[in-house]
Amino acid sequence: MKKILMALVLGLSFSMNAFATSDEVLIQTCLADAKERLSFQADILGCKINLDEVEASAVDNRWYNPSKYIWYAGTLECPNTTPYEIEKMIQYYDGKCI
Repeated sequence: MKKILMALVLGLSFSMNAFATSDEVLIQTCLADAKERLSFQADILGCKINLDEVEASAVDNRWYNPSKYIWYAGTLECPNTTPYEIEKMIQYYDGKCI
């Protein structure tokens, strides 16, 4: 019985690690895609965005979910308005930022 329980525990720990990726790795992996999308949004709105200041604002990195979600935020500077923050969500799945 101990051997069965030990095998079950080991199997679960290996399966948990199959989806494990650190928040920082996710953030860096998808940062270029996020900057591209935020820049596109700024262009559509006729605004400017400083891409050097774009950073992750939240990460959903639950181990049991094969999809990960990262939110990136930047500040838009638009004519005749005060600067405001905009966010974009990027999904990370199967090694790709979608």
